[in-house]
Amino acid sequence: MKISSRLSGSAVMFASVVWVVSWLLNSQTADGNRAALGLTEGNYRAILNPTLLLIVLGLFGLYQVHKSRISTLGLIGFWATGLSLAAWLVGNILEFGLFGLYWLSDVGWIVIIVATIGISLSLVLLGIEFLKAKLLVSWSRSLPIIVGVLSVVGSFITPRIFTFSFGIGWILLGYALWSHKTMLSEQPANQSTE
Repeated sequence: MKISSRLSGSAVMFASVVWVVSWLLNSQTADGNRAALGLTEGNYRAILNPTLLLIVLGLFGLYQVHKSRISTLGLIGFWATGLSLAAWLVGNILEFGLFGLYWLSDVGWIVIIVATIGISLSLVLLGIEFLKAKLLVSWSRSLPIIVGVLSVVGSFITPRIFTFSFGIGWILLGYALWSHKTMLSEQPANQSTE
């Protein structure tokens, strides 16, 4: 199944904007003690589930664009990021009992913590690969490392640093993926995408 860079880039940008807005509104629920715009913390967390699926779609599109140029390290980074995003999704479902399994909320929280660490570390691996293999355009190559480091640091300081750096980072990566073909077509044939 081949996904265009424009489609996957658009999906990532849309999902990441929804991610950031959802977390902003979620922060107004006072840890679930009140509703914001008529929705509770659980409602806003449920909105994150489709966004995670769209980000995985974007990750797959990013892989497809560069699969001929990535090394084993990059392949590990892509798989680890994808699996960590899937683990976050499972943890989110378990924590908020979206299937009526409220007794698994503590397990869900642990899965989210592990997934957050996995996402952070795997994004650093992806960033190393982006820099080494000169994937995408130069301004976007270091984004995974920046987001990964901010995510690790933010996870220990406040979860908001993780959520916002993750969202903003993926908006920018989505844009780089979306504009990938355009940027290639604007360059002379003998130039790389630096």
